[in-house]
Amino acid sequence: MYPEVLEVLGTSRSGNEERRENHPINCVDWEQARAYCVTESGRLPTEEEWEYAARGGSEQRVSPWGSDAPKLGLLNACGGECERALAPLGVRLRPIYPEDDGYPMTAPVGSFPKGAGKWGHTDLAGNVWQSTDIARLTTGTTRLAATRSARAAAPAGPST
Repeated sequence: MYPEVLEVLGTSRSGNEERRENHPINCVDWEQARAYCVTESGRLPTEEEWEYAARGGSEQRVSPWGSDAPKLGLLNACGGECERALAPLGVRLRPIYPEDDGYPMTAPVGSFPKGAGKWGHTDLAGNVWQSTDIARLTTGTTRLAATRSARAAAPAGPST
């Protein structure tokens, strides 16, 4: 990001600030996310596991909360607060919803319980990107599989 954008929005590395201890960590790459899971005796979910949880299993929801379009109260996304914060810098963007969700950057984990998934899990949409067991290349807003061999080598998730 441009330094002037960061000055307006604040730092994006939420995990390093005491006042943001309940915010999700971001600015980590796939290897760092995977390594953290290993140190906690866990693992990243497979893409299939993540999708199953996000779509409510066999319900095949459009979003974790159901079929409603993203709106205030369901997730932390770039609402009106982002548009207003970036406008003085000449950055134009169309917000996800026009209202201000109160968080120009990340929100504390679990701040949007109305956006919970079928089993009560939160934060599968908005706030920060989630990682799965497949390394991804990020180009703008397009996420591409790193290689076909990475998918083939990935451990199989539980059958669902």
